[in-house]
Amino acid sequence: MQNALANGSGQAHVVYTTLKERIIDFQLKPNERLTEVQLAAEFSTSRTPVREALLKLEREGWVVNRRHHGYTVRDFSIAEIDDVYEVRIALEWLAVQLACDRMSSMELDRLQDFWSNPVGNASSNPAVMLQYDEDFHESIARSTNNQELLRHLCNIDERIRIIRRIDFTSSHRIETTFREHAAVLELIRTKDAAAAQQAISDHIRASRACVKMLASEGLAQIYLGS
Repeated sequence: MQNALANGSGQAHVVYTTLKERIIDFQLKPNERLTEVQLAAEFSTSRTPVREALLKLEREGWVVNRRHHGYTVRDFSIAEIDDVYEVRIALEWLAVQLACDRMSSMELDRLQDFWSNPVGNASSNPAVMLQYDEDFHESIARSTNNQELLRHLCNIDERIRIIRRIDFTSSHRIETTFREHAAVLELIRTKDAAAAQQAISDHIRASRACVKMLASEGLAQIYLGS
């Protein structure tokens, strides 16, 4: 019995991680329907692990369960992007303030070495750049030793990961990101908290503006695979 339960849990995890990756990579499009029967056949499993995976994805906001329609990949609205980014700005504003006093020289050196060298470290792969970017922001939050702050920021990052990738489809945005990250780190090193807060706020607002523009003008093409 225990082996059966463990196997079911493992199958649910495989279904969950695979579907999540497909959503993030736009292999599954917004409003695309997900059925337990089809997924169970694809993953060669019963419907129970599939149901567990879909419930977890629903709790995390990746899919929605509509009455009489079943599960579909969630879509994003411009209003929702605004709401989430407002919370993100508040969290990062606090993070850089605390980091001015708490970030170690070793961690600051590591980040500055990376973000001061766009020629050697920039990637044309949006997914890779997104990983670099998340490491930057979460490293600042982690350096504060405030676990609640880090937890909330990681949660926000995961919720908007699917749309933040498009911020790195432009070489101009990648170059700007390196320059703005380096500027924030220099302000943290000089312990100028007010200037660092302003810089991080301006940086995230610029990212939000880019994401909103692409979401309204070009994201449909990415979703449709055209």
